Amino acid sequence: MIVDIIVEYGQSADDENGLTGNVWARREGGRTTTFLMSVHLLAKEGEAPQEQVSRVFGALSGNGEFNEKLVSFVKCQMESRTDTSSY
Repeated sequence: MIVDIIVEYGQSADDENGLTGNVWARREGGRTTTFLMSVHLLAKEGEAPQEQVSRVFGALSGNGEFNEKLVSFVKCQMESRTDTSSY
């Protein structure tokens, strides 16, 4: 199964000195997305957008909570794919 991971990020609505990234997942070609989690980082003055992207993805890389939620998403998708009781 191929999973699309979507991360949208920007200045935190709650903290002008913060960045917030929201992480979503969906099956490749799927129509619906599932919210996995948010990640919050301190903003750095004058930081280029590419550096912000790198920091957001760096915060997700090796993040136990992200890994658990992604595994749970994949398991749920696999179970629903093999469940033929509703056909």
